[in-house]
Amino acid sequence: MVLHGTSQTAPNKRVRNSNIEVLRLLAMLLIAFIHFPYPSGVQAYPNSGSFANSFCYMFLFKMLTCWGGVGDCLFFGITAWFLCEEQPSFRKSLTRAWQLEKQLWYYSLLFLALEVAKYVKHGQPMPKERLLDDILSTLFPVSSDLWWYPAAYILFLLLYPFITVALRSLGKRLHCALCIVSLLVWGLSPFYQDTLHNGYSHGLYGNVFVFIYLYVLLSCLRWYFSSLVQSKRLAFIFCGVGFLLGSASQFVHLLLSVKLQNHLIGWRSWTNNPVCFPSMLIALGLLIFANVYRPHYSRVVNKFASGALPVYLVLLHPFTLALLTSKVNIVFAALKLGYGYRRIGVCVGMAVMLYIAVLLFDFIRQSLFSHVFNRNPNRFLNWVLEKVTQFSWVKRVEETISEA
Repeated sequence: MVLHGTSQTAPNKRVRNSNIEVLRLLAMLLIAFIHFPYPSGVQAYPNSGSFANSFCYMFLFKMLTCWGGVGDCLFFGITAWFLCEEQPSFRKSLTRAWQLEKQLWYYSLLFLALEVAKYVKHGQPMPKERLLDDILSTLFPVSSDLWWYPAAYILFLLLYPFITVALRSLGKRLHCALCIVSLLVWGLSPFYQDTLHNGYSHGLYGNVFVFIYLYVLLSCLRWYFSSLVQSKRLAFIFCGVGFLLGSASQFVHLLLSVKLQNHLIGWRSWTNNPVCFPSMLIALGLLIFANVYRPHYSRVVNKFASGALPVYLVLLHPFTLALLTSKVNIVFAALKLGYGYRRIGVCVGMAVMLYIAVLLFDFIRQSLFSHVFNRNPNRFLNWVLEKVTQFSWVKRVEETISEA
């Protein structure tokens, strides 16, 4: 079976649809904008400016950078879109989780080595407690939640076969009812929750449950409303409505922020949270566009898209984040930009430059994995599975999933 936006042009050869891979790059760019370590004070409006200038400055900044929820939703939605149509298999899920785990180990070990090298360079011993903590989080990036997104995604992959079987057993009526209740509970309330408490609603974000929530919604559309996800007109409506509602939420939040002299109010708006329906509408519309248009295949695009996740890993690792924050502040201070709109352009430019640099840097990992680690990529995993599947209860679980 063709997986994750691939098309078979020859036996045993899979070519990824570059329409989908462009969305993967776009999703990570939106995520990079929200997680980039912007210089101190650049997100706030100048106190000396007028209300109009302050509002316009901050609105422009947020409209350029606060679409992280769309990026999260889109990045996961690309995988979930195709998982919905697969025959669930625990073995396939373990294989995917294993491939991602190796990538996490590569970067966590690299960052640990760089951190130790920094201490050695300055002639200082690394604190034992910190060294031990870093070693444990490096060896167990999922258990330690070093990066919440890939950790939660691996957990989702392990649960996915069981979730799919459970959802199919519900049938159309109950599945639709579950989607309606979920949207009412989580799709709207984060807007109010964030305005009042500057936090996420009901603990849904930052863990595996956000992926389960999105999968419940997307699988319902894919299974029971397939005609809707093949309409270009509906895709335009989804993107347009999502963008207008998201922009309106930015406008309202920012208006309160400027009026109350607190730039943090509204930082978590609809477009910055993947569980809110404007983010989901935009992501769904883009997914429909990518799938209904004629497939395109580009080795260059696909190769760059393979390095999308490391952008997130670099921006969210404690060591690299601290290093980037320091360097960005030094560069920004040296430019002496004052309070003009050039600050926004410079910040966005630096974020894009980092994004491209990480994509290019990941070519090293791809080459290393291709020639060394992936020559027989699942040898160890297959050996483990052969041992595990000897247990009768494991065989019964696999048979139950395959028969569902």
